[in-house]
Amino acid sequence: ALHQWLERAFGKPAKLLVQADRHAWQAAALSPLSGHAYLQLAQTCFLRGRSAETIDVLVDQAVRVRPYDGDILLAAGDHHRLRQRPQRAEELWTAAFRLPGDHRLRLITMVCRQLPARVFLDMFKPDLAILYDVWRQYRAYGGAADQKEIADYGRRLAVEAQDQADPRAAMHWLTLARIYQQQDRLADVLDCTDRAVRLAPQDFRVRRLHGLALGEAGRAEEAEPHLRWCLARQPADRDVEQSLAAILRLSERPPTFPRR
Repeated sequence: ALHQWLERAFGKPAKLLVQADRHAWQAAALSPLSGHAYLQLAQTCFLRGRSAETIDVLVDQAVRVRPYDGDILLAAGDHHRLRQRPQRAEELWTAAFRLPGDHRLRLITMVCRQLPARVFLDMFKPDLAILYDVWRQYRAYGGAADQKEIADYGRRLAVEAQDQADPRAAMHWLTLARIYQQQDRLADVLDCTDRAVRLAPQDFRVRRLHGLALGEAGRAEEAEPHLRWCLARQPADRDVEQSLAAILRLSERPPTFPRR
């Protein structure tokens, strides 16, 4: 009766659900350690008249056989959220967030619309490698207080990385500078890029952002050597070329650029 109703409601494509269910059972039988097969079964087992408890068992089995698969942990967390089990959902999501992969971006997009930045940061404790992605989502969907929370959190992480002589400290300051740049906080951008240049003077990205920020701040004499250094390495960089040309026009010197 269920299959007949599905066919009346959705037409012939409804038969694809039955095939998906059958194939998922075959996949689980042939490869019982395939977590995605159990997730697929959890979505289609209603075709066999299975209860919600059966779906729970299948989702838990997917996590049991693939406890370090971020995609599976993310899907399992969403299942428990829908089943009104927020604590279990949080456990699975925080475990997923600690694992590398594209699922982290999907998790940020999904969760940031439901939680204030303060709660998100406390729950997931993102590092600066992914903080800019968190910032972009809260910039789109959050408020000024959320953005300030993220910037302050990022500064604490960058200072901690520098104090601990973390080799990634320069990139942490660069990430924070990009966040401040989106807030039009030029003084803070310059503070971050200055720290980054001291830590990684041969990094093109660091020197480029620092030179452009100095030019924007009207500090032409300080900006020029950084911009020339960058242009010597990337002659096709139009932003650097235009910024340097503007500085030279202000000083009434003819622009001289390396050949491309």
